[in-house]
Amino acid sequence: NFSALSLSTAYPAGMSLDVLYGANAIISYATPADYRQVTALGWSWNPNQREVATLWQADRPAKLAALTAEENRLYGTLYTLTGAGLRSAASQMSGQLIADSQSGSLELLRGTNRNLAAMLHEEPATDHVQVRQFRQWGRTGTYAVAGRDVQGNGTIVNVEFMNKPQVRAGIGFATLKGSTVSLSGPGVSTLEQTGGHVYAQFRPGKFFVDAHLGVGRTNGRHDRQLTAWGMSATGSAGGQHWFGRLAVGQDRVQAQERQEWSLALLGERVARDGFHETGDDLLRVSAAAARDSRLAAELSYGRSLAGGVKTGRGFRRNYGYRVGVLHEFRNTDTTANLTWGGSPLRIVSQKAGADAVQAELAASWETAGSWKLSAGVQGEWRRFGSNFGVNAALSYSW
Repeated sequence: NFSALSLSTAYPAGMSLDVLYGANAIISYATPADYRQVTALGWSWNPNQREVATLWQADRPAKLAALTAEENRLYGTLYTLTGAGLRSAASQMSGQLIADSQSGSLELLRGTNRNLAAMLHEEPATDHVQVRQFRQWGRTGTYAVAGRDVQGNGTIVNVEFMNKPQVRAGIGFATLKGSTVSLSGPGVSTLEQTGGHVYAQFRPGKFFVDAHLGVGRTNGRHDRQLTAWGMSATGSAGGQHWFGRLAVGQDRVQAQERQEWSLALLGERVARDGFHETGDDLLRVSAAAARDSRLAAELSYGRSLAGGVKTGRGFRRNYGYRVGVLHEFRNTDTTANLTWGGSPLRIVSQKAGADAVQAELAASWETAGSWKLSAGVQGEWRRFGSNFGVNAALSYSW
């Protein structure tokens, strides 16, 4: 029997003792005196980890008391973890993957938006159908909270039913499959986006105005793990998405060269339904519905051959480049409002820089008949992150 335990002075300030009772033994562990206050121990929480640590402290059992079966499920393992283990557990239990998946959904939708815009940058041709396959990937680094990796593969099909000297217009559909991996802990969020769009361009002279607008369906699935406890949780949710772009610019053609300046406003919006995770109740959360959007201004300059260069096999080759700068007006991060064990958690994704520089290289090969093959690479660099893409397209004119 004992009424108190004392901690050796060799331990730093801010620590205390908690005990676990076995059948024939009592094991004591040095633990944070207050899970919310760990600075004196030589480390700190990030904002998402602190949300979880606050709940740990609020539900903490009385000192030296034997744990109930319910308390033992959490604290029986939590007491045994060191600083690194505590930070890892807090990150995994926070559900940051859900917030990161919202950011990832917007980033993937931006890729669709930009690839559709690149198709309109191409030199106007006759009525045609074009299929573009693209792949994109990017990373947002770890700073305030853990970063994320996002990647996806998409297809865009455009049917241009009007192509006159001053007006071109068409319809199409786009589909994309992607994934987001949160650097906060093991797990992955997979995503599918499918929808349709319309586009048009008006060229009264050397100036032009073009626009496109798309809408579709988004479906996502989240799979997370809690390593120290050997637990997992899964959740799925549907939703909708919208994207669009409006641009004005000037087009100049001189001899074999074509130059283009443009100023564009582009935006994306993703609406995710609320959902309840299934799996181990120590990890699973409920997520409220989320509505996130991005809005940016883009200034770009492009240069390419006008008319192309004939090759020895009846092909006509074109190539060019485009550079630009972009500024985000809103939402380079997202917030997920979660509920864990009846308690609220407000979890954020890592914020990316609002300003970016962009570059693109493109090339195309056109037959003497009606076929055209094109390919390109894209890059974007901003504070805390970067994104890259490759694409290939095949078109048929009539």
